Parts: sequence; C-alpha cells; structure tokens
Amino acid sequence: MHKYFQRCCAVLILGATQVASAQGQLSDTTLRELSACDASFFRSLHQDSAALAGSVPLATRGDTSWIKVPNRYQTKAGSILFATPLRAGGLTLLGYTDEVSDLGSLGRYYSWGFLMAGKADAVYRQLLPLIHDARRMRADDGAYVRSDVRLPGGPWQAFASASGVAAGRDKVERVFLIEPHEELQGVVRVGCSLQGGVDAALLREARPDIDASEYPAAPNAAGAFDSAPLPREVLAVTQAALAAAPVWRPRFKTLRFSQQSTTPGQPDVDTVVDHELRERDGLVVTSEHYSTFTMQRLQVAGLFQLRAAEKNDVSNSYLATSSLSLPLPASLSPGTRFQTSMTTMNVPAKPGERPEQLITLCEVKDTLQASTISAGLQGEATRFVCTWQKNAYVVESALLHDLGVAVQLRTVSKDYGESHYRYLNVQVTK
Repeated sequence: MHKYFQRCCAVLILGATQVASAQGQLSDTTLRELSACDASFFRSLHQDSAALAGSVPLATRGDTSWIKVPNRYQTKAGSILFATPLRAGGLTLLGYTDEVSDLGSLGRYYSWGFLMAGKADAVYRQLLPLIHDARRMRADDGAYVRSDVRLPGGPWQAFASASGVAAGRDKVERVFLIEPHEELQGVVRVGCSLQGGVDAALLREARPDIDASEYPAAPNAAGAFDSAPLPREVLAVTQAALAAAPVWRPRFKTLRFSQQSTTPGQPDVDTVVDHELRERDGLVVTSEHYSTFTMQRLQVAGLFQLRAAEKNDVSNSYLATSSLSLPLPASLSPGTRFQTSMTTMNVPAKPGERPEQLITLCEVKDTLQASTISAGLQGEATRFVCTWQKNAYVVESALLHDLGVAVQLRTVSKDYGESHYRYLNVQVTK
C-alpha cells in the first residue's frame, strides 16, 4: 500500500473521535447490501446519494451510484480516504477500495468495499446482524469469509475457497470478507471479490458501476499467438531492418540452452530457466520454461520483442507491438549507437489499458569470443548495452555472430537489482 495512504489513515484513525460529530451517515441497509456482493449495493448507495453528497465522490448512472477512485486498474490508485469518515452499523468508515487486476491464467480479480476503523474480530461481531447469509461466515487465518462458486452455465453454490490459492479461469468465486489491513494496524477491509473467469455477463449482473466499455474482451481464437499476422507496418519495418543489417538475422534452426541467473554477492542463490529458440521467417520464436508456466516470445534477433504470451492461457491473449522503429546497425564497431522505439498493447486490450511506448538507447561496446559466454558457442560475439528510457532498466547483451541471435549477459533494475547470466547445455541445430 502507498506510504501516503498509510500516513493519512493513521491520522484519520487517531482523529476519529474528534471529528465524530461531523461524520456523514451511510445507511445500515447499504452496508447490508454490500455483504450480498451483487448489484443491490450500488442501488442502495444510490438511495443514500443525497445524504452523502459532498462527503464522498459519487458517480451515478440510472438507479445506481458508486464511489469513485482515481483508477481501479492501477495498484496505487484504487483506494481513497474520505475527507470526513462516515458512520454506518455502529462503525467508522475511513475509505473505499475498488481494484481490478488480471493475472492471466490465474484469473481476473474485481474487489470493492470499505476500509473501517477497528480490529477484525470486533468489526465482525458488530456487522454480524447485517451480513447476508451470516451463518456461512467462517474464520480463516485471522479473517472472516463467506464464499460461493459458479461453474460455467451453473448457479452460485456455497463453496469453501482455499486461502492463497488462485481461482484460475475455469470457474468464478464470489467472496465476502472481513480482514485486517496488511499494513495498517487498526484498519479492516470489509468488502467483496469476484475472482476467476469473470466475464462481461457477470459484470453486467453484479457490477453496474463498471461501464460496458471496460468489460473483458472475448478471448482470442486458439493459437492466436502463432496464427495472428504481425501488423503490416511492424512487419515492413522488421524486414527492412534485417535486410539492411543481416548480421541480426538468425542462422540456425533451433537453439536450446539453460540460462542460469545469479545476483552479485549471493553466489548460492540462482535461478535456471530452460530456453528453446526456433527460427521462423527471419525472426526468433522463444519458449522460456519457468517452474509453473511457459512464456512465448516472437523477437528480432532474440532481443527486440514483437509479441509475447503465456502459453496455454485460456484467453489466448498476447502482448503485441503495434508500431516499431528499429534502425539496427550493420556495423558493430565499438561506440556505435542506435535507438529503438515500439508501442505495445495487449490483444485483446485489458480494461482501461492504454498503448505504452518503450524507447531504448543502445551502444556497441566491444567484441569477444563467444566461447567465453559458453564453451559450446563458436565464433565472435559483440557486446552491447541497452537502456530503457522509461525506467532506466539496463540490459547488457551479446550478439552471437555465428548464430545471428543475442543473449543477455547482465540486467540492472531499480526494483530487482542486478542479475548476471550464464549459459549451460547449449545445443544448436543449423
């Protein structure tokens, strides 16, 4: 949670008694309807809208109202604090959350509800007379939960969802929960979550506050990663770049290796990911096999990404490059600089998503023997460093002349620190 949020909440909690006389009142009916985790909450909130006007930021459509947050699709923008806390059900309401996240094959997650002052046990006891189907509430690791599940084409059924286990995409879970805030002492989340294979039909039924333009798009056809054509402009730019600088064109059929990553100062901590690269029409299709999933990428020289997807994702979605500038240098002389630019967006687009531009500045450093990277490699390799303009992410790579493909040697990230890479069990088919 954002530090500003934490700091503000602490002030509000400490000052709750002093401002009690000025607090707005939310009806107990609205609090009860929240616990149903359906559209009735937003209709009841509409009935309270006149009393809440000026106290909370409300939006209205038809017979429903909702509390606005800056951006439900951004992690740090999906919550607000009320300028003056509200009262309802004998409790103090400090703020509101409305968050959406798409975790691919792990499911989509839509959560909404209030932040309340107190301890989870005390808030639960106070709310119990207002909770729909309260007899099914159960204690779960310091929280109180009621959950249901719906399989495709079926009704809602009572279901004891497992804490910490992703819902996936083959079912939908509906959860009402009362849980301690993960960072703030004396703050409790009270609200709902729809999670799993959430689709447009369910949002239309349960979340009238979400506009139809924000509904998840229908999934792509199976095999879309491989079968969907590249945008004409992207294909033309790629072909022109490889024709002008053929040193970047792959000269192999398949390349397999294990990439071992280590962190300086932590020699005993490493990660190994198996890679398989295949040449296709002058491009490189890469499969990266992690412990629980496989990533697929379509790249120029194994480095500049044109498409990426999680293999076997039920939505068959992928991240696509929609525009591209790729002035690859034909000469690999030290000091040579070049700048690439690409615009990316998911297909189908995620709700609220906007195209993202990525600009990368690269500089050729020196030439070394490829065998110094891995004993199984032949010929020379040219080392170069690229820096992402947006977040200063640094990627040091080497272009293998014999194979026409680049491999990473080192990365530096503000969030994850520095990583070095070694290559084991290299196998090449030409």
